[in-house]
Amino acid sequence: ELDYFSDPHLVYTNNRIECWYRLTHRKGNKNNHIHTLLLRRYSSDGISWSKREVLAEITENSNHTLGNAIFSPAIIYKDGLYRMYYVNSDSPQERKISYSESIDAYKWDTPHNITLIGATRRPWHIDVNYIDGIYYLINYDMKDISVWNSNDGTTFCFQKQLLSPSVKASFYGSKLYRACIIKDDKGYKVFFSGNDFIHTY
Repeated sequence: ELDYFSDPHLVYTNNRIECWYRLTHRKGNKNNHIHTLLLRRYSSDGISWSKREVLAEITENSNHTLGNAIFSPAIIYKDGLYRMYYVNSDSPQERKISYSESIDAYKWDTPHNITLIGATRRPWHIDVNYIDGIYYLINYDMKDISVWNSNDGTTFCFQKQLLSPSVKASFYGSKLYRACIIKDDKGYKVFFSGNDFIHTY
């Protein structure tokens, strides 16, 4: 099976745009998500970009501070500090959202698990953003997309289910996928992806 890139996330820091993303080496096994590189490139104008940097290499036996899995990293840069939220396992029984902090994006503090209150959801792909003093979490749980918020970035309360797959909307009739939230002069906006491909076996 082919290696693949995934889960890009843009961060604005110190007058530059940073693009964080993952590279997964499957090593011939389509179910292998173990060997993952957390990567970054940056640009001051959005046109010319730096060379690729390896911020973390995660393997089954690496004993990396961040753990053995980083899915859907969402990064906030605030007060000179990176805070990265991510899903820490691909097992449905074990999936939790963790966050870790770093000054330089290379050395990370011991991760903390966040708490989700008000609904039962197993996170799969997430976005976290800090807007007007509130942390907003967008959670895709392999079925629905929901929104949560938090005052401290650690305990998130369920607000509402935003979307479910819909046969009335052809482009996401089969499933949804990762979404993100922003705020502009017209209010809050959620961007999401999905598809209408129906598997037949």
